[in-house]
Amino acid sequence: MTSAMSDEVWPLHTPVKHKHGGYIGWVHATTTMKEIFTGDTSVKWQYTIRVNDSPHMKVAPPGDLQWIEMQAPFPDYVMYQESVSDKNYLQETRLHALGYQISDLNSQERWNILKYVAIPMLGAKEVVRTIMAVISSRIARPANAGKFRHAIREWNRDLNAIALYCQGTTEQAAIHSVISYIQRKLLDGKMIETKDAFNIMKNGTAVVKEE
Repeated sequence: MTSAMSDEVWPLHTPVKHKHGGYIGWVHATTTMKEIFTGDTSVKWQYTIRVNDSPHMKVAPPGDLQWIEMQAPFPDYVMYQESVSDKNYLQETRLHALGYQISDLNSQERWNILKYVAIPMLGAKEVVRTIMAVISSRIARPANAGKFRHAIREWNRDLNAIALYCQGTTEQAAIHSVISYIQRKLLDGKMIETKDAFNIMKNGTAVVKEE
């Protein structure tokens, strides 16, 4: 796993800790209002940071913030209901509440949310299980599964990305096992092609098959 995001802007709800002030919060937005800048005021923009139990936003330059990569706290201000149904897939889960969805987001935008927001807060296992639950609800009725083919392929793409990201971690075996299970079902139902599934090689390496 890497702990930097180069020059990209962290997505909404990214958990961060101020290197000097010590406070923990979540990215809310960016601002160019220099009159409220803190720290390095020579930068073009700074983050606004939401903090639990505080009516006021914090403001800080990127260089003063550290991404919380593991076991990050879930923000109290994000509301959700833990359920997955045929009518409300991903709309009543912590994962969706953090911004993850198929519509309106491309694969890179989804991955940024998964990597920088969801996995640090929820853990890779919960993220994978949530996506798997949604996929399962879509293929439970074969007659209706076809209309979700595109979404299923995108969810599967994200599962592959998580599997590759978790290589070398203590969660690797568990993550690969559960993803393999749902991908076998998708292959059996012809919802994905063989090239869209990954293999667990003898050395434990997850590899997305190439055409």
